[in-house]
Amino acid sequence: MADIANLDTEQRISIVLKEYDALRKEIDDRLNAPKLYFVPLLFVLLAGAMGWKADAPIDLVLLFIIPIFLTFMSFVLNAGYYLQRSGERIARIEDSVFKLSGLPLLSHETQTILERKGLPVWVSNLGLVIGAFLYVVTESFLFFALGLHNADQIHSNPGRLSILVFLLSMPLVLFAISGIRLIRIHRSTHAFRSGLLAELEEKGFDNLLGAIPTKGNVKSGKPSTKTIRET
Repeated sequence: MADIANLDTEQRISIVLKEYDALRKEIDDRLNAPKLYFVPLLFVLLAGAMGWKADAPIDLVLLFIIPIFLTFMSFVLNAGYYLQRSGERIARIEDSVFKLSGLPLLSHETQTILERKGLPVWVSNLGLVIGAFLYVVTESFLFFALGLHNADQIHSNPGRLSILVFLLSMPLVLFAISGIRLIRIHRSTHAFRSGLLAELEEKGFDNLLGAIPTKGNVKSGKPSTKTIRET
């Protein structure tokens, strides 16, 4: 087996890029996986509304519109979590390529992390709290405003109230879990550090492109700091 220490820069970059491609594929798989959980939940909510009464009263349909929307938002937050988590791993690979080549050949995720650092963590915390609070207030208001607390279905079978509360609580629980996960990865993004990120913060992407190593030095594994000047 070849000694990794004897590989030149191009070979090392090629190995790193294989991991980069594998991670990109994993992102696609991760984004598809949550659908296995959230799509069935939508059917559960709809089935609960339809099973409440055969003709599905309009007031009950109105009550379930917001839970369905919140479920969709939970899917969005969950997808955002996987995107940011995988983005950090890709940014590590981009930093490895930068250290090997001396050029920001791959920098998309690192630039994205730099942009995300502009959003304070407290904003994410506040958004989650406000979203959950508005959901509880709105659903409680609709429950009483539509007169569901006096509905014949509840009085004839008190157990239906427990079922209704359970169905309305599931989207809130999913929203809270997805939001907390996203906040945690947001904190991790703020703590993220790399050589490429530091260079982007200090010089910017355009200025980094001005430092172009010579072709011979790149192949020999010795990136150059010479710049190409316009003549």
